[in-house]
Amino acid sequence: GDEGSDSGDGGGGEEGGGQVRGAARRRWVPPSMLWLVQRDFLQGGSVEEYLRQALQPVEHAPRDAQAGQLNAIRRTLRSFGGMRGLGLPQPHPSRTSLC
Repeated sequence: GDEGSDSGDGGGGEEGGGQVRGAARRRWVPPSMLWLVQRDFLQGGSVEEYLRQALQPVEHAPRDAQAGQLNAIRRTLRSFGGMRGLGLPQPHPSRTSLC
């Protein structure tokens, strides 16, 4: 089939079958996503708990456009099926002084 022929990069115009391209975009399913979380960010919780909390929308004032954009990003990231996270050990206890 033609699935996968639409790169999803948003490029190109609507000429020559814009409806077909739009239909292909509606069928597109986000790929799985792997999160790598440094363990010191977990604060004793699990990676799954951390991701669930980090991707929840936050309440904000109607005029706070930045918070609205962050919530839109969180909503998009939550749409990825098959999301999984792995906790990584801290690379070095004094990593900030190494820079």
